[in-house]
Amino acid sequence: LMLTGTAWGNDSLAGKSSESVTSVPRAQVTQLANQIDALVDSKLESLGESRNSRASDEIFLRRAYLDIIGRIPTLEEANKFLKSKDKNKRTKLIDQLLDSYGYVSRQYNFLADLLRIQTRVRNVSGQPYIDFIKDSLEANKPYDQLVRELLTAEGGNMTKENGAVGYYLRDYNMPEDNMSNTIRVFLGTRLECAQ
Repeated sequence: LMLTGTAWGNDSLAGKSSESVTSVPRAQVTQLANQIDALVDSKLESLGESRNSRASDEIFLRRAYLDIIGRIPTLEEANKFLKSKDKNKRTKLIDQLLDSYGYVSRQYNFLADLLRIQTRVRNVSGQPYIDFIKDSLEANKPYDQLVRELLTAEGGNMTKENGAVGYYLRDYNMPEDNMSNTIRVFLGTRLECAQ
């Protein structure tokens, strides 16, 4: 979940100082996974349906890579996983992918689309805003904290220290547009007709 200035563009994030997905206690992850499984099982039962059979290692591998980092595994990566006899190899692969540059890159691309990030807005560099998002990913910042910082940002956008204000620069002097985009992006509803 990392994105550092030096690691941006590298496949390895060795030596990173931010929190890693593997630093979350396994018992906590297992407990949450069991709660999700119970919700899914309950819903399936209420519909009179049952779970699909467990995916093969080949299908799991492809799905994990595509879902987490947005690409299929290389031949070397596939062979290493498929030849492994480790009973926890799926869990370890997920942790490895979540701690990779590929995951960060995919998440940044998602947020860049969602937040309509541009490199230049109204003759002002969008780099502080871009850096703010990248730094937030590097720090593994919780989503609610990221949103709070974006929505409460104020002041100038010319410094790296105040990149969150770039969220407002996109809709500068267009408060209705900013309001409707904010409601759509963060609350999942549309208010354009109320304007």
